Amino acid sequence: MTFLLYRLNQFYLYNSKKMLDYLFIFLEDQLTHITNNIMSRTKPRSSGSSNPATKFLQWNTQASAWEFYDKEAQESKTLPQDTGFIILDQLNTAKGWDDRKNSAIWSNEVYTVGDKLTLRNKDGIVATGTWSEVKSVHGVKFTKSVYAMAKVGEGYELVNFQLKGCALTAWIEF
Repeated sequence: MTFLLYRLNQFYLYNSKKMLDYLFIFLEDQLTHITNNIMSRTKPRSSGSSNPATKFLQWNTQASAWEFYDKEAQESKTLPQDTGFIILDQLNTAKGWDDRKNSAIWSNEVYTVGDKLTLRNKDGIVATGTWSEVKSVHGVKFTKSVYAMAKVGEGYELVNFQLKGCALTAWIEF
């Protein structure tokens, strides 16, 4: 929470007050929802955790655009080229495809590559361990999970960038 407020204060220094006011209102609503419904210590969750991001974006090289899957329309869509983003947080995860099992592979999100990942597919847990211990799993790729606020139409949405492969190289600090 402190990190988020720090990033928002940085944002305030460079952008208009009106845009920031809208962002604070949106974030306050989102944090209230997360605190009361998802992360509450006194209200146990009956199901798995829910990610508050509304879109999960991947770079589509052929379209030269950020692409996401629209569940309602049941099709892939792209965001307009001029969509503005404010980076809020970044995490590490593992994603991929196991063609032998015909299944996606995914994991929890962690802050460092030294934290424990739990890789799963449609059958359950595939492997657990740090990135160096699980990177040999067939089909898995290191993925950077970047959370951001996106200006979509007249409002803002919490989105998640999934960066892997070539799209990830610009994000790595050498």
